[in-house]
Amino acid sequence: MIYLVAFGLSAAFFYLSGRFRGVINSLFAGMGIAILCLLAGARDETVGTDVLTYAKWMCLNAQHMDFLSFMRREANVAEFGWNAFTWFSVRLTGGLPGYLACIEFLCIVPVFLFLRRCYPRTEWKGMLVWLLLLYPFSLNGMRQCIAMSFCVYAMRYVLEKRPFKFVLLVITAMLFHQTSAVMLAAYPFERLHNKRGVIASMFGRWRNIAVGLLILLIIVAVFVTAPRLLRFAPLFKASYSYQLKRLGQSDFSFAGLYLLLSSLFMKRLCSKDFDDDASAQVFGFVSDAITVGGVAWQLNYIAPTLGRLGYYGTMLFCVQASLLASNGRRSSRHLFMLVVLAMVYFVVMTLVLGMSGSYPYTSVLLGIG
Repeated sequence: MIYLVAFGLSAAFFYLSGRFRGVINSLFAGMGIAILCLLAGARDETVGTDVLTYAKWMCLNAQHMDFLSFMRREANVAEFGWNAFTWFSVRLTGGLPGYLACIEFLCIVPVFLFLRRCYPRTEWKGMLVWLLLLYPFSLNGMRQCIAMSFCVYAMRYVLEKRPFKFVLLVITAMLFHQTSAVMLAAYPFERLHNKRGVIASMFGRWRNIAVGLLILLIIVAVFVTAPRLLRFAPLFKASYSYQLKRLGQSDFSFAGLYLLLSSLFMKRLCSKDFDDDASAQVFGFVSDAITVGGVAWQLNYIAPTLGRLGYYGTMLFCVQASLLASNGRRSSRHLFMLVVLAMVYFVVMTLVLGMSGSYPYTSVLLGIG
């Protein structure tokens, strides 16, 4: 299976990269990233639903239009950052394969840099979980996946308590996909989890109850207001009319339910893994954020693709994996369980149900299919 081979090879190169320094370190990391970019760039245009929805046509327009004309034409189709990135990457690479490879580069690199910066020498384990859960989606929801990768890196500034840089990076993500604005809630949400935080001190021993009530309030507010707010969405971007025209035409998300239950299971399983409060608090915060994401998947019940907001929780499984990996042998079995859960998700959702339209993988350039 081409995906599993690519994931295994990339993880192996990321592992080797963590064992060296200097040029060799960068060489192995580059090889791991290059494999994933090659796989994405060489795919046929039928692999990943949104390639034919917008990527191919934007690529063709970028090839034949000057920058300003292209930006004006695509302004109501996608965000400014995505449009500018599209024009420059197409002009740089010359066509669709190079453009798709550049997209994957931005989907992968910020995540890898975050894991390397915050969890050195164990980043390959977090990347493996990311690939199993989100690489297929990166071949479809390309704009959102780039935004998600910037949001993952923004988590560094949540953990380092640097709100200005965090907000700046989330705004950068919003230039690729406006839905990443939901990540602005991550900073106060983390402060609520932090026992030493100002917000947490307001609740004292009732902190856990406050967190639970906040999550419940967010869930209720979103489900109550989403149908009404969606009616105004096309005023900001014409493409949102797709969801408006299909209100009530979607159904329950079993993928979201699986991820929600996986998050709750892992939080319970690993509740006593960490001796230091800092790691335990981060793990609790990440687990609860994933749980909120699992619930957000059910927004599909209101309208198609709204459940994609849940991916902003799903992306944090890689942080959960890296935390467990950094905890040594004490958490090794629990990390293995998380990888198994991610593998089951990949097999069922991608290979069996064909989610994201990324399977079967075909490539004329690679002679596959």
